[in-house]
Amino acid sequence: MLTVMRRSGQVMVRYIQVLVSQMVQLCKLVKLWLVNFIHTFPNVVTLFHNLFAQAKLNIELCLARFTNQVPLMKLGLINVLHKVGDLGQQLLQIAHKILQRVLSLLKRGN
Repeated sequence: MLTVMRRSGQVMVRYIQVLVSQMVQLCKLVKLWLVNFIHTFPNVVTLFHNLFAQAKLNIELCLARFTNQVPLMKLGLINVLHKVGDLGQQLLQIAHKILQRVLSLLKRGN
């Protein structure tokens, strides 16, 4: 059982690392957008119309990227659960086979 838990934990850690890296990339995009926003439009009064249009485009782009990432993250978690379940079943079968062999050897030895 400890081996099953260890394997499950290792698989979960791997997929959580992938999800964290995706979130870090999204945060970098938002920070880059903010830096571009601050440096591109120093005179807000004269460039208000361009500012609004650019901000709208950037927000829509970030929203589209995030909207695409969320289903992928959910799919990744579902895959993790399936793989952990399959791995757990395999490990339980192996443990059962080992136990049966040990019991048969003990019976043969007596």
